[in-house]
Amino acid sequence: MSELSKTAIFSFPASYVIDLRWRELRQGMPIETAHFEGDELKTTKHYGLVYPYPPYETSELASCVTFMLNEHEGKQAWQLRGMVTEKQYQGKGFGRMLLASTTKNLADKSGIRLFWCNARKVAIKFYEKQGWAVVGPEFDIKDAGLHCVMSYEQK
Repeated sequence: MSELSKTAIFSFPASYVIDLRWRELRQGMPIETAHFEGDELKTTKHYGLVYPYPPYETSELASCVTFMLNEHEGKQAWQLRGMVTEKQYQGKGFGRMLLASTTKNLADKSGIRLFWCNARKVAIKFYEKQGWAVVGPEFDIKDAGLHCVMSYEQK
């Protein structure tokens, strides 16, 4: 049985994803930097992949992603923010599974099929493998490094 078959994806309140965001994306910074403006809006969606599942005492949030209702190039779109997979689970397909499942679910439920993000340079290849495209030049975000704007349209 593959590790992917021992996972489950759930919708969570923002408070459930903050710690993983902080540990993996905001290392050495105050935990408040892992709270994003808009996290608490009713239109914002937070998802997490739990492993192993069904839940055991050792189950934990292995990967998470947040989507905020926003605009991209003048069209209503979902902005992906704070996608991260715990280091020990990277390379196992957890992030790929989470991204594919949540973009399809959100597009099907909302009718909004356009997604975009400010992707860290180190994550661009990951997103490209999932069908996302770079649509803007590199830019620097203070304390977070080089990024590019990427977009994706869910079929």
